[in-house]
Amino acid sequence: MEYLQINQNKLKITLTKEECERYGIKEEGGDFNSLSVRGALADLLAASGAAPEFRREGEKLLVQFFPCVRGGAELFVTRLSSVGERERRAISSSSNISTYKRSRSLFLFDSIDSLSRAAHAMMGSPISDLYRTFGGDYLLDVYDERLGELSSCDILLEFSTRLPSSRAPSSEWDTLLIKDNAIEKLRENVNNY
Repeated sequence: MEYLQINQNKLKITLTKEECERYGIKEEGGDFNSLSVRGALADLLAASGAAPEFRREGEKLLVQFFPCVRGGAELFVTRLSSVGERERRAISSSSNISTYKRSRSLFLFDSIDSLSRAAHAMMGSPISDLYRTFGGDYLLDVYDERLGELSSCDILLEFSTRLPSSRAPSSEWDTLLIKDNAIEKLRENVNNY
């Protein structure tokens, strides 16, 4: 866990994927009004050594949740008693506060041949990692905010099966072959993989 006090009213907490699981914080962020997540937040603030103002009974906090591409999350916590009246009214009147979420998609290919054809059919090169699974298949982990706009997803689906993001690559079962630029590298020379 990394803790950074930005100023007296705002702090940033960075959590690994394992810490998110330990504190019961889901990849989607969850409902920060639920008792379990509020309890986890209180535990996080205590564990991080946050200033007492953030842990004061009755203090209202604005929590902004940003999932990290490789798992884990960044939490920005702002004391609402510190913001101006106009900002406080805007926040309290909002019934829908959305958070930014980076797009991440997992695709399973049964052969390097189908993976190569997909890479050559795609326009652009979203950030991607390539893994060899325990079963001998290829797992392409693609994360890019523009994935949907590029219709890369449709192209990849012609050659693969889409997996839920909960099937994230595991160092126990998957071997990393290419980091960050798998699609670009596959276009260059597929014979190395």
